[in-house]
Amino acid sequence: MSPRVLFVLAFFSFGVTASGVISFWKYSRDEIPAKIDFTAKTAFGSAAVLSLLVGYQTLRLNIHQKQIDAAFQFLARYDKEDERKARRKIDALIGRTGKLREYTNDDVPDPRVDGFTICILADPAAEDAAATVLNYFEDLALAMKSGYISEAIIFRSLSPTVIKLINALRPYNRLLS
Repeated sequence: MSPRVLFVLAFFSFGVTASGVISFWKYSRDEIPAKIDFTAKTAFGSAAVLSLLVGYQTLRLNIHQKQIDAAFQFLARYDKEDERKARRKIDALIGRTGKLREYTNDDVPDPRVDGFTICILADPAAEDAAATVLNYFEDLALAMKSGYISEAIIFRSLSPTVIKLINALRPYNRLLS
């Protein structure tokens, strides 16, 4: 809920409470106990509604903050040495086999893609690097799908890298399936 809505609700709550207090002073002494009862119920009801809304907003902010923290933990893992080494190995293989095309249709044969896949399968270190990169992105996808991490932060941070590496490793991943 936006701060504007919370302000309107708080203003309404204050207005209902204030009108009850004003009505208390307007009426005679004979009606004072009934007006006190109405004013107290109005004040406590308004405070209860407002506290529920503030509690809900606090809960949403806490969940969002935990998603952001988890996203930054994934980004820290992305910068670890073994992840960087694996990505460098895959980049070197991409450079050796030539620029890979964008995969719009996986059924179209492309000799560069086959050469890239053969390079990965021929070298155990390259195969480990491909598995490391694919495992990282699989963990990332599962965390995003379950709502554990903030998708917006990951998208803004990793989208160019993800597109390049996943497109490059798609044929290799298909061979594993």
